[in-house]
Amino acid sequence: MNNRNRSFVLAGFACAAALLAGCNRADSEREVAQDVAEARKEGAQDVAEARRDAAEQVAEARQGGDASETRDTTAEAQRDVRVAQAEARYNVQKQGCEALRGDAQKACKDKAEAEYEAAKADAEQSAAATKQQ
Repeated sequence: MNNRNRSFVLAGFACAAALLAGCNRADSEREVAQDVAEARKEGAQDVAEARRDAAEQVAEARQGGDASETRDTTAEAQRDVRVAQAEARYNVQKQGCEALRGDAQKACKDKAEAEYEAAKADAEQSAAATKQQ
């Protein structure tokens, strides 16, 4: 490989390394604060929508008069609300992780994701337990 080609290859590696390093860079406090605020706003809207949908579903089930169906519908509606709440928390936490860099950022995001997955699993278990009663 001649010197010119070697220079292009090295420049390519340098660019790739710079791009990868940017993936775990810390955002400014201002950016993080704005992103967290936006995630909170969107999360609140999503949870409110899930609650409205849940109330409608339960009301419709109650009109049907079947206690078993009402119980199952209520359990599913509560699960949906709990999942929406967990997702809202996850999105806020994930945005907050952007203030960190490198391994700390990754650990923060991993923790947020683990908490989200645990909350979803808990919501599913609770709904299943309610349905079995």
